[in-house]
Amino acid sequence: MKLLFLSDTHLGFDYTENPRIDRRRRSDDFFANYHQALAPALNGEADLVVHAGDLFHRSRVPQSVISNAFAPLLQIAEQGIPVYIIPGNHERGFLPRSLFDTHPNIHTFSYPRTFIFDGTCRIALSGFPSQRKNIRSTFSSLVESTGWQAVKADLFFLVLHQIIEGAAVGIQNHVFKNGSDIIRAQDIPAVTAVLCGHIHTQQVLYHSLSNTRLAAPVIFSGSTERTSFVERLETKGVYLFEFSDTPSFQQCLKKSFIPLSSRPMIDLTIDEHISPNDCLGFLQWHATHLPADSIVRIRIEADQDHNLGPLLRIKHLRDIFPKSMNIQLSIPRKSPYHRNSNSPDH
Repeated sequence: MKLLFLSDTHLGFDYTENPRIDRRRRSDDFFANYHQALAPALNGEADLVVHAGDLFHRSRVPQSVISNAFAPLLQIAEQGIPVYIIPGNHERGFLPRSLFDTHPNIHTFSYPRTFIFDGTCRIALSGFPSQRKNIRSTFSSLVESTGWQAVKADLFFLVLHQIIEGAAVGIQNHVFKNGSDIIRAQDIPAVTAVLCGHIHTQQVLYHSLSNTRLAAPVIFSGSTERTSFVERLETKGVYLFEFSDTPSFQQCLKKSFIPLSSRPMIDLTIDEHISPNDCLGFLQWHATHLPADSIVRIRIEADQDHNLGPLLRIKHLRDIFPKSMNIQLSIPRKSPYHRNSNSPDH
């Protein structure tokens, strides 16, 4: 039995139906990786698919994004492969309605519940929509309300879109420890495994911060595409698990993390070593020497912003860099030019 696990596809990121500016938009990257992520199921190489939340980037997305998101899921469902989806925090706990999600093989954890899949072994999948407040105090009761302990199955999976104590993120490897929005490691129930979304960095937790073994491993597949420069060094991907009827994740027949392609994200810093006279040449050189599909963030240090004038306009930067690149501008908040920076919508 093969289970395809993915999360945080964020479809609709940097998408607009009526763009005012002719430029490359990153929405295509997210859809491309979404199709890559679903390829094992689309090719009939998975028995079920679990999406652990943030299918969409916002709670309200255009109908075209909804249709394009559900189209491959419908194709998978038509092959007799069930799809299970948790509504994430970006969706505010609710997936937008679509005719596609009425298909008998597309299942949504719209409230605390347990689904049963009967294949070569019997699988219970339990979960509830992303909870944005006080999950630390309500987690155990929410898990209990799924009714998972009352069902008979060979394998039990808890599907979540939350922060778990001990998860790490970002370039600086920040570790989540305490807070009302963080689930305690000691509260993880004794299931086969927890399939979790929300954390964009791929990782598997086996132990708590105090080095106590968890009652079940917590698996984050991570996002399928880099959503910010914090993730610029991360390899994105999905998991494909192959199970027998053993209830142990450690005895899983095969655990495969399938990497997905991501465009390079590159920081260019204009600091005190680059004079205003040299700045244009610095940018032009990188515009011709960086990979053609780069996502470039130009960072201006505080003591330089008052010297660069029109270079601090994103429109001018797009004239320097090829259209195949995405350009972002990062300017210190105290700069009068800050309003022109740091947004993928410019």
